[in-house]
Amino acid sequence: MMSALSEYCPNGIDIYYENVGGQTLETVLNHCNQFSRIVVCGMISQYNLPFNEKYGVKNLEIIFLRSITMQGFIVSQYLGTDIQNEFEKDFTEWIKAGKIVYREKVIDGIENIAEGFVNLFDGRNIGRTIVKVSDY
Repeated sequence: MMSALSEYCPNGIDIYYENVGGQTLETVLNHCNQFSRIVVCGMISQYNLPFNEKYGVKNLEIIFLRSITMQGFIVSQYLGTDIQNEFEKDFTEWIKAGKIVYREKVIDGIENIAEGFVNLFDGRNIGRTIVKVSDY
């Protein structure tokens, strides 16, 4: 991941949307620029681990050394609000206009579902993982 960030973010990271945590967050912090911002909505790589197995991010001092702003939020705080309505309207328009690009990885067959879960919880997936159960 370190080499991919160096390749795709040669000038560093200004804004990062965190939802994996653990080693992924640690790696990203190394690439964050001065005054960058990190929005935290989850840390899925840590959810099901016993407390003594959770990954302790070792470079948190980068947050203050580079004056990084890191703030968490929970989507449910915005359900049923004007913010949700505005987001749904704007986001739908952005998708139709091609301004939002996304990736999907399709795993064929329910017998291969474990692959999708392992990749998701280890932070190895890029985009959305879909398990195709069958053709209609």
